[in-house]
Amino acid sequence: MHHDDSMTDDAALARDIQKFAQGFRSLLIPSAEVLTNTAILLRRLIRLSDKVLPVKSYFNMVQQMQRAAFLAEGMAADAIQAEGLPGVQRLERESQRALCTEDTFVIVCSFLGGEVAKQGSVHYLRGQSPDFKETKKHRNPLDLSKEVVLKGLASALARPDQERGSIERGQIDSGFNHLARLNTLAIVMLDVVEWIRFCEKNNTPCRKIDVRTRFDLSHTDYERVMAMARRAGLYALRSNTKDPANKYTLKAKVHQRVVAQAAVYGYTPQKTLNKILDDFFGLIDYSNRLGRSPEHVFTALVDQAKKGESA
Repeated sequence: MHHDDSMTDDAALARDIQKFAQGFRSLLIPSAEVLTNTAILLRRLIRLSDKVLPVKSYFNMVQQMQRAAFLAEGMAADAIQAEGLPGVQRLERESQRALCTEDTFVIVCSFLGGEVAKQGSVHYLRGQSPDFKETKKHRNPLDLSKEVVLKGLASALARPDQERGSIERGQIDSGFNHLARLNTLAIVMLDVVEWIRFCEKNNTPCRKIDVRTRFDLSHTDYERVMAMARRAGLYALRSNTKDPANKYTLKAKVHQRVVAQAAVYGYTPQKTLNKILDDFFGLIDYSNRLGRSPEHVFTALVDQAKKGESA
């Protein structure tokens, strides 16, 4: 997305969410600017997230990003540099006004259509990345259109982390670190793409191992970064000269659908096809264990999902 397009998109988002927030009279919004900024940041994190993580992890991460941006902007001013440490301490105090409140955050969750559910004492939010890995957690999504539900969620968020149990605190911290890593990789991705283009332009080596070494990426993080780049339309896969022994020919219409789905995932068409088949055979195996036909099981799953949406 071009910078101008991004600014237009953010302006539309600001207009829409501020109008949306007016529908919740008991939820207080101290700042329209912070409301919009929270929506931009949370939308980014949900799209990056490939797991079901505690809502508090997202809340803490959004606040951390807002605090960092406020301090960076403030410390860039000559006045703060002149004041030295007292100026930084003052900035720390003033940064509170740049942070989203619990009420602001839950309204954004509702506006973005986030899937929030409670298990035990922990509220969880489902990520929306194409790399999403389904968990075995049983989730019954909350109805975030109801003001009383949002008030309850805001109250749960307001509970200090240090007052929570050690297991819950561990989950919150782990979720926060995961989001921080994904956000960092999304930023690194831009540098990776720029370096790959530079190497290709100058005919210098740019193998997978070269990228991993230069940017200190694990195999998993490398795959994540490249998938992000392809989904963003910043990088196209080069054709693979090696033909696999197990070659299959797809019908033209099927091939086009696989290619289209690959663009959504940010995967290669081959990896996408394997994922589709893995999911299909998983359904077959599940059906066999139940002693029912795949069609019957699939229909039942669809009906269950529709009931969950309408509940």
